[in-house]
Amino acid sequence: MDDDRAAAGRWDGDVLPAPERGRAGTRFDLRPGDVPQLSAWAATSSALGIRSRVVLLSARGLGPTQVAGAVGVSRQTAHQWRTRYLDEGLDGLLERALSPRREVDDASIVAATLRSPASSRAGGRWSCRMLAEHLGVGRSTVSRAWRRYGVHPHGAGTYRFATRPGLTLQVGAVLGVVVARDVRLLAISSRPAGTTPATRHAPSQADGAAMAVRLGPIQLLAALRAALAEPAQLTRRGALDLERFLRLVARLQSTHARACPDLTLVTDSPGVAGHPEVRALLARHGRAQVAITDDSEHWLRLVQVCLGLAEQPALARGASGCADDLTGLMRDLVTGTHVLPGPFVWTDRVRRPTG
Repeated sequence: MDDDRAAAGRWDGDVLPAPERGRAGTRFDLRPGDVPQLSAWAATSSALGIRSRVVLLSARGLGPTQVAGAVGVSRQTAHQWRTRYLDEGLDGLLERALSPRREVDDASIVAATLRSPASSRAGGRWSCRMLAEHLGVGRSTVSRAWRRYGVHPHGAGTYRFATRPGLTLQVGAVLGVVVARDVRLLAISSRPAGTTPATRHAPSQADGAAMAVRLGPIQLLAALRAALAEPAQLTRRGALDLERFLRLVARLQSTHARACPDLTLVTDSPGVAGHPEVRALLARHGRAQVAITDDSEHWLRLVQVCLGLAEQPALARGASGCADDLTGLMRDLVTGTHVLPGPFVWTDRVRRPTG
């Protein structure tokens, strides 16, 4: 400590270096009462001592380059602490507590990924760094979520999901869901893969029915809770009527045709694409497609992301989100924690669970 104080003597009074011709900065007065504290800090070899020496030298009119050479820091660092003192006084030299990282789950990160950034400089898609800064999380957190959900950048302003075939997600609405023993389907309306951010987020000219679909997650949650509360309702219809479900989905999709012309059925079973009803739907609707996920777990994660995207308009109006709760209930159905006597089938136009 004595050595520190001896070394610090160079920063006291007339012993301090004088400004050099051509390298002088702007001299300024230290705030009243700050000199004793700055001198005490400068008498140490700590980071705070270095900052105090920068301020003492700068106050005498030394420029950033001369201060940096005398103290042993970069010119940028010298300028930073001079500015911090001028703006905030002694408090500006103290360590600042790091802002706590926000707790953001992986599904929310992926849902944010699939929404275009507001800044036009981003070119319509997020980089890992930009999204991390936007959400207030670390880059590794974003990278982990992308790896877990199989999401990676694809093309201009789009992101591709790891399904077979690869699914470019630009979700307009969740149209319907089926959870049965051998069939799990998610029906979504989506925008074309090459849509630019400007047109992709243009106000929709669709009628009121299309706007009502955006309430889908809330209605789906209510239907699922009703089915779990009164499972006997599902026994009245018997086996899954896949043709009726697909017919209702196709009819509902027609209300989205202008804003979101593509119809996508996402399933966790390759055999679903071979159903006669599905083949007939694909034959009738040239813009319809079937995407197959790796397994039920991946399918559930994709459902959660799509529900999160679909409920964004409601969240923007101050409503509460239900995607997490809804996906948890669906997970219980898929894993067998909740057992229903019949399949759970929902479309936005069918306000009650049917089998």
